[in-house]
Amino acid sequence: MNSKVGSLEEKVKLPPTETISRCYQPQGNRKVIRILTVAVYVLCVSLAAIMLSLYYIFIWDPTIRPFVTKGNSCGKRL
Repeated sequence: MNSKVGSLEEKVKLPPTETISRCYQPQGNRKVIRILTVAVYVLCVSLAAIMLSLYYIFIWDPTIRPFVTKGNSCGKRL
């Protein structure tokens, strides 16, 4: 059984230490990208809310009743 473990260890190749250390180096622009992403998200959500409120203020009329036909009146007479 030891011969199998020894042969597996010989087959596994690790990357050079330069590659590993390069992966853990800090990246400078990550924070700026996160802040910009959050700002764009907040702007889009706020814009959608503003557009919806403008629709309800200027366009939507709560006094308009939907068109109801006789067959769609649920047994009630109009």
